Amino acid sequence: EDARAAGVREIERLIAQGAKDAALHKTVEVYGISLEASRSYRYDPHEHGYGYTAPNGEVTIGGDAFRSVPWLAASLEHEMFHTRQYKEGRGYESRIGEYMNEVEVRDHVIAQAARFGLSEAETQEQVAKRQELWDRLPREYQSRVARGDYTLKLGEDKRLPGWEDKPPKEEP
Repeated sequence: EDARAAGVREIERLIAQGAKDAALHKTVEVYGISLEASRSYRYDPHEHGYGYTAPNGEVTIGGDAFRSVPWLAASLEHEMFHTRQYKEGRGYESRIGEYMNEVEVRDHVIAQAARFGLSEAETQEQVAKRQELWDRLPREYQSRVARGDYTLKLGEDKRLPGWEDKPPKEEP
C-alpha cells in the first residue's frame, strides 16, 4: 500500500513537471498494466480525448486522460485492452462490433475500478458510458454480451448495418 501511494505521488510529480511519457511509463509500473499486445504507447498532445488504439497496436494517450492518476491508469488499461482485442482478431469494422468492444472494455475497467482507485463519480461515469453503448446494441447482441460473449460470428461484421462507416473514436 505504501509503495502504491509513493508510486502515485511520483506519477503526480511527473505530470506536474509536464513529463507525461514518463508518467505513462510509471503508471504501467505502479498499476501492473499489461503491454503484451501493444506495439508502443505514448502521450500525444494532439490526441483529442483520452486515447486511441490503432489496429497495429500503437496506443496514443491524450491530455484528457491525465485528469487524475486513477483515471490515467484506467485510460491506459482501456487502450491496452483494445490492443488485445485487435490481437485476437476482434478489431471490428461495424458500429455494432465497435460498441461490443467498448462495452467489453468498460466491463473490464469497471470490474477493476478499485484496483485503479477510481472515485465513485469516475466509476459512475464509466457505468453511464457503458449503458449508453449497451443501449445502442440490438437485442441479439445484448443477449450475447449478457452471456459474456463479445464476439461476432466469422464474416458477420461486414454484413451488419453501418459496417462501411469508420466507427467514431469512443472515450474511456
